[in-house]
Amino acid sequence: MLAFTLDKYHLNKAITQAVGNKPEERREIYSALKNSDQNHFKKITSKILAEAASEVEKKKIKDFKRYVLNNLCQVRYWIAGQPAYIRALMPVLNCEI
Repeated sequence: MLAFTLDKYHLNKAITQAVGNKPEERREIYSALKNSDQNHFKKITSKILAEAASEVEKKKIKDFKRYVLNNLCQVRYWIAGQPAYIRALMPVLNCEI
C-alpha cells in the first residue's frame, strides 16, 4: 500500500503558491499550523481570499486551503517532528497530537 506523506518541501511549495511574496501572511499561516489552530488558519486564508485581486489568485488560495485542511493530520505530525514513517501510518493512526 502506498501512503502519501506531506513534508516540509511540499507544504512550503503550497504556501508559496497560495500567498506568493507576502511574508506577514506566510508567518501567520506557519504560526497557525505550528499551533494546530485550525480556526486561525481558516481566518487567515479567508482574509487572504477576500483580498485576492483575480479569480486565478482566488483559486490558488481555495486550493491551498483545501489541501492543508485535507492533510491536517500530516501537517500536525510534521510540525510535531514525527518522522516520515510515522506520518505514512496516518490511515491507521489517530490524528490527535
